[in-house]
Amino acid sequence: MDEIDTGSHEDPLRAAQRRHAQAQRLQDLFHQDLGYAPGSQVLEPGCGTGEQTRILLQRNPAARVLALDPARASLEHARDLVRAEGLDDVAFVRGDIMRLPLGEATVDHVFAAHLLEHLPDPIGALIELARSLKPDGSITMIEGDHSSCYFRPASEAARECWAAFMHARTTAGGDPRLGAHLGRLVRQAGLQPVETSPLMLYIDPRQTELMRGFVEDTIVPLVEEVREHVVSEGVIDPGVWDRGVGDLAAVADRPDGFFCYTFFRTIATKIASDA
Repeated sequence: MDEIDTGSHEDPLRAAQRRHAQAQRLQDLFHQDLGYAPGSQVLEPGCGTGEQTRILLQRNPAARVLALDPARASLEHARDLVRAEGLDDVAFVRGDIMRLPLGEATVDHVFAAHLLEHLPDPIGALIELARSLKPDGSITMIEGDHSSCYFRPASEAARECWAAFMHARTTAGGDPRLGAHLGRLVRQAGLQPVETSPLMLYIDPRQTELMRGFVEDTIVPLVEEVREHVVSEGVIDPGVWDRGVGDLAAVADRPDGFFCYTFFRTIATKIASDA
């Protein structure tokens, strides 16, 4: 059972803090119009350190969450987080998404965010998730398309930094553009999309707290986590890298600065088999 390689060399604690800050800021965007009935079993594969687990439990207090991840340390962090907030209707399981430790048709719903883009075989993962899903259940996947990120002002160095970040994600075996293809992948896995929606995030200086938080807690750390890899591999000059990261960070302080990024959310069900 292998842990997912994201191409990241970021300090684990810092990475967890960044992901939790991002999840809190984006929860209304990601979870709009979502809700799970009391008593329903919700599988969250690739739960990581529990950033979405906590939100699922808070927004669906009567549902039961099964949070799965291959990394023991991440599961321990997630368990400590939800227990500290008195959220206890959850089970944490160490397991591989490609070989779920679950029987067929055992969960009512599946919810995952930022998972498939890191996997070498996203369709295989979706097929395995569908196997665990009850016939009347739903699967909700949320993925980003890193090529959709636009920012101003955009220096050449900042653009090179972002391109190097996407290169690192690709060489790690993932697909940084996966969000834009999410609906197609779900169909190829034998699922029936009910809804595929772009979830656009646009922030500018009028949203001071969100702008600074998004830049400082998401964009800059997300890029910096691959510095060692892209510089050592000669993907980008270290001087260009440092200027680019500085330019990205400065966007938050510019009166004409903005960031625009698009996530994609697909909600799907099983295609009924012929009896």
